[in-house]
Amino acid sequence: MTTTDIARNFVQDVFHPVFQGLEASRISGRDIAAIVGVSPPTVSKWRTGRTRMPAVTLVFLTLLLAHWLDELEHLIRARSKTGQLSGLWRRDREGRLLAGRKSLEEQDAINTTLPAAALSGGERLFRDWWRVRAARPVSAGAA
Repeated sequence: MTTTDIARNFVQDVFHPVFQGLEASRISGRDIAAIVGVSPPTVSKWRTGRTRMPAVTLVFLTLLLAHWLDELEHLIRARSKTGQLSGLWRRDREGRLLAGRKSLEEQDAINTTLPAAALSGGERLFRDWWRVRAARPVSAGAA
């Protein structure tokens, strides 16, 4: 069995930490489905492992998570500097940020086993999403 075969099986058979991170970031399955261009039930099947998620999509979701966590961290810092946050708001967001970063770290480790084509394909999807987002800003639900 090659490394690529192992990675394909791993993508199919393992729970994906990226979903925990997206949940911590309050990104819904419907939001994920809309961004990826699939139905919400498909995202649910990926989440539970009932259906294989394309490795390219896994990389794309990982990059989205990293981006949204960076946005959340920036929001926390900006509100801290201006004094616009309560202790409860800050604790909630910092908890979400820590949980998301842990999931991102775990998913990044898994992604190192994926084929190079999946990595470059996921990066391309992220760049395409970024271009569309730059043209029409969309809230990531981090606030």
